[in-house]
Amino acid sequence: MMRKILFPFMVLGMFLTFSGAFAQGGSKGKKEKPDAVQQSTDYLAQQLALDDFQKAAVREIVESEKDAMRDLEQARDITINERRDRMAAITDRIYQKVLPLLSKEQAEKYTKIQAERKF
Repeated sequence: MMRKILFPFMVLGMFLTFSGAFAQGGSKGKKEKPDAVQQSTDYLAQQLALDDFQKAAVREIVESEKDAMRDLEQARDITINERRDRMAAITDRIYQKVLPLLSKEQAEKYTKIQAERKF
């Protein structure tokens, strides 16, 4: 139960950690962190066996929500519940955009993955 509650915050933290290094352009002597958009895309590609077209489309969809996730991370005047609700809205938008790109089998697996992430 606790894992399901904390998952959206872990995703947000991972995204922001990775995107922060990208936005800052990295610095000499420091190891650059992976791109969160690419990591999310790679995860779904691996889990759902996406073809190249689907992978490119998923990447564009996740990329389109990057600013919303960054804005959410930077928002300091909201409650934890509001942050959770906004993150859930972002992930739901991504889900709704990705779902039509998938075959029936991929969509069933993606729906199961999303259901496990719900809190």
